[in-house]
Amino acid sequence: MSTYSPAPSPSGIEQVIANYVATMVAFPDALRGQQLRGGGAVAEFETLLAERCGFPYCVATNNATSALIALAVVLAVRGRSVFFPRNHWEGSVAAFRLMGARIKRYDPEKVLRCPPPRSGKPAVAVIVGSYHLRINHSSVTILIEDSCRLPGVSVPVGTGSFADVKVLSFGPGKSLSLGEGGAALFRSKMLYRKFVAVSQHPERVSAEFSWRGSMPRMSLNARIHPVAALLGCMLLNKTGLDQSPK
Repeated sequence: MSTYSPAPSPSGIEQVIANYVATMVAFPDALRGQQLRGGGAVAEFETLLAERCGFPYCVATNNATSALIALAVVLAVRGRSVFFPRNHWEGSVAAFRLMGARIKRYDPEKVLRCPPPRSGKPAVAVIVGSYHLRINHSSVTILIEDSCRLPGVSVPVGTGSFADVKVLSFGPGKSLSLGEGGAALFRSKMLYRKFVAVSQHPERVSAEFSWRGSMPRMSLNARIHPVAALLGCMLLNKTGLDQSPK
């Protein structure tokens, strides 16, 4: 079995970043378009992350909180019940509270059985943390995993998620630390397209979807920095796919 290497050598990272900075200085206009449209290293990072996590669609963001805010907008949570495990990080809760959701708590040690929505009321959305996955699927409309579970890094390769949407953070101290950044992974193409329209720069929306007419009224422009994406690509390529469970 191959030895698992958690990170590339510092000299390798420094060289990649130095090459990017040199290119940025020499060709600022070219890199501006690539950055706003989510091309280059950002697109490669999203592809690698989607493959690793087992989701068909991925959008990298500047942090996980921005991803959660955009997700709350896409899901139109105002007035809807959103369930969180008790003692879940308040930053995640605040993203949905900000968008007018009705915050509910549940005991993560027990199976969550959400009550059916009242007649005429919006359906229920559910947030779960890293190991709080004991959910009765028939009682929820959409399941979101807000966690640091990353196959090959914090959990063994092949450890899948049954969530509809998965949100990851890559800030300091996370399982994959890029200095900044986050990501949202989707199974639904429709949710993915709506999320891109809300969270990314209009140039990406136009380039990716051949958007016609006026741009979406809300574009948070919450894109990850290409240097963070470059580092993410290097780290994901270095985490061996034959890693043994810890």
